Amino acid sequence: MLSSEWDDIHNSNSGEWLGGSPPTDVLAIHGIGILPQYVMDIGIGNGDMSRFLLSQQCVVTSVDVSSYALNKSPAPGVLTKDLSTCPPVDLAICHLVLQHCEDEDVIQIVRDVPLGPNAVLSLQFASIPGEPEPCLIEHIAKRRLIFRSPEQYEELFTMAGRNDFRTYSSRTYGSIQWHIAKVLP
Repeated sequence: MLSSEWDDIHNSNSGEWLGGSPPTDVLAIHGIGILPQYVMDIGIGNGDMSRFLLSQQCVVTSVDVSSYALNKSPAPGVLTKDLSTCPPVDLAICHLVLQHCEDEDVIQIVRDVPLGPNAVLSLQFASIPGEPEPCLIEHIAKRRLIFRSPEQYEELFTMAGRNDFRTYSSRTYGSIQWHIAKVLP
C-alpha cells in the first residue's frame, strides 16, 4: 500500500486492527527477560509496542511509511521504507506488516533491518491454511492483503539472506493463523 493509503487508514480511526501481539507475549515467546537497549518498531500501527518499550527504558525508533502514524507515535520516528539508513539495533519488531507487502518489499525489509551483534528480528505474520472463509475474502481484497504460508515466508527470508529462521508461536483465530518468528543475524 502507498504511504497516503496508510495515512488514510490511520486517520480513519480504524486502529482496532493496527496492533500485533501484546508486547509481553512477544518477549516471552523469544525468551527475552532483560530488554535490549536499542529497539526498532517497524510498522508501528497504533503505537502500543513502542509505548510499552519506552516505559521499560528502551531507546526506541519507530519506522513507518505513514506520516500520520509517526506523528502519533510515542517514540522518535523515521518516515522511510529504506531501513538500511537506520542505526543498528538489538531488537527489531515487525508485526503484522509483511502481509501488506509484495515479495520484493518483504525481502527488502528483512534484508535491510540493521541488526547489531546478537540481535533478534521478531516477525509476526498471518497465513490462511486452505481457502479463506467467505467473510474474509472482502476484507482481504479491501486491505490488499497477501497471505503466504510459513514456508513461503521462510523462502523470502532466505532470499533476504536471513537463514536462521524459527517459528516460535502459532495461534489460530478462525481461519487465520498468526505466527511469531525469530530471525537471527
